Amino acid sequence: MERHEQGDATVVPVILRQVMWESAPFAKLQVLPTGGKAVRSWSDLDAAFDDVARGIRAAVESNAKG
Repeated sequence: MERHEQGDATVVPVILRQVMWESAPFAKLQVLPTGGKAVRSWSDLDAAFDDVARGIRAAVESNAKG
């Protein structure tokens, strides 16, 4: 988290199972999948992981632009 806050790294939390992530230190970050819905709660796991991959790509591209 320190490296993320300093701009040296990008942290993208991926919520795989239902947990109380809203009270975690990373709660202020954009979590994936979209809306913080756990991957395992999606009816289509492929769609959930596609959403995660697209979100990671967007974060990487956003950071590359500066």
